[in-house]
Amino acid sequence: MIRIRLLYTLGTLLCLVAVCAGVFVWLIAVPKISALAPDYDENRSIAGMWRDCEAGLRLGMWGHDDAFLVGRFGGKAWAEPLAESVISGEGVGCAGGHRDSSLEYLTNHSAPDEEKLAEFWSEWWRKHKDESQAEWIKQGFAVRGIVVALPTSEANWPDLLRVLGAELAGPTQARESKNLQPENIRYNAYRWLRDSGFDPVRFMIDHDEARRDPEITRGLLEYREKEIYLRTALAGRLDFAPDHDWGWAKSLGKPPILELRNQVIAAFVLLAVFSLGIGLITHSRRMKKRNTSPTTVTNEPTPPLQ
Repeated sequence: MIRIRLLYTLGTLLCLVAVCAGVFVWLIAVPKISALAPDYDENRSIAGMWRDCEAGLRLGMWGHDDAFLVGRFGGKAWAEPLAESVISGEGVGCAGGHRDSSLEYLTNHSAPDEEKLAEFWSEWWRKHKDESQAEWIKQGFAVRGIVVALPTSEANWPDLLRVLGAELAGPTQARESKNLQPENIRYNAYRWLRDSGFDPVRFMIDHDEARRDPEITRGLLEYREKEIYLRTALAGRLDFAPDHDWGWAKSLGKPPILELRNQVIAAFVLLAVFSLGIGLITHSRRMKKRNTSPTTVTNEPTPPLQ
């Protein structure tokens, strides 16, 4: 009987361990780790949002606000279909999803006359389709008198910060003033800084004049505002962006428990433990049943008394 009780107890414990471990891993650990560090889980980050958006766009489901996502996170591959859409007139205006706005962010260029969008983008695409996105952005800066170097140079950072800190130019405002910049220019100034290894704290330490320049100060504040929302976005990075500048979470690597392969292995291990527990419980019950069943009666004759 002691052996039966031990088997039953061990089986019960194994089942409880398997169930509790499964509840802890999938209902507590995985959601908690993902929520605490979006870098670990693309489904909880801007990169995940862009991935889902891009999948829908490839199926033709273009929404009004998708232009802003494509412009910020889409790469060079999106430029040609967007240019064709604007040239045909399909992508212009609210009904077309403002795809011309996407091109402004992707290329850092804007049509000087909105009434000639098709003509401008047709000519622009013909001349620049074989260049890299970084070259497009560099040329867009040059049109506005902003000089940046390729390969990137830290010497350009103060000017880019001034651009980033400039006031936003509205659609009816003159865009020639350095104190007014359209949002696509300001965003690409942020992106160029971000992907060229810019560190705002180190910059302030190394450049005493930055603390006395209000334009640079405004740029640093704006950089911080954009960084809060866009720092973890792996999409939309330029070709020269380093692979090691995305925070401690990326440098340490993704926790093993968030890897699908490891979750499948853990599920099989816990299922095996649970099955073993059920097997031990079933075996102990069978043993108990055999030990408590009445002795089988036979029809053999009783031997005569001697």
